[in-house]
Amino acid sequence: QRLEAIFGSYEEKLDLKEAIEADLLCPIRAFRLESSLDLSEVRFNGKDYVSADLERRIRVSSRNELIADVLHTYFFERLPGKSGLVFCVNVAHTREMASILRNRGFTAESVDGSDPRRQEKIRQYMEGEIQFLCTCSLLTEGWDAPRTSVIVMARPTLSRVLYMQQLGRGTRKWPG
Repeated sequence: QRLEAIFGSYEEKLDLKEAIEADLLCPIRAFRLESSLDLSEVRFNGKDYVSADLERRIRVSSRNELIADVLHTYFFERLPGKSGLVFCVNVAHTREMASILRNRGFTAESVDGSDPRRQEKIRQYMEGEIQFLCTCSLLTEGWDAPRTSVIVMARPTLSRVLYMQQLGRGTRKWPG
């Protein structure tokens, strides 16, 4: 069925900035990490980067270590109770990032559509037993985890829709 048939139609349109100003969503604080990676040769398929090209450029140990170092500095020591999602380029990248985060002292797991333990890992995250979940295309939309405070875009995108969906996982209101 069409959503309009279930929920009715409406004329109002609220963008992210307006929702934050109306106190419906959390304010966003963003940090941009600069690296020497060059994405100029990564092809564009009309919607986003070509995944195979992006993987070759993004899965660089020094970049992954930089991400983990920043998370450790700002969230392990200063805000230890915060949890988040790390959006990666593919399943191999999610596993690498989870391993690096665990080596830094975080509780972290990778989840993907073929992971037989994904529901258990998601439950553990929802209950605060896991601090970071690393994923590539799972948990991007239609998933609500209000305790999510940190979103890491370890995967560049040219898709505004994908970016907003991923960012939206961390804008829900939650005490603290």
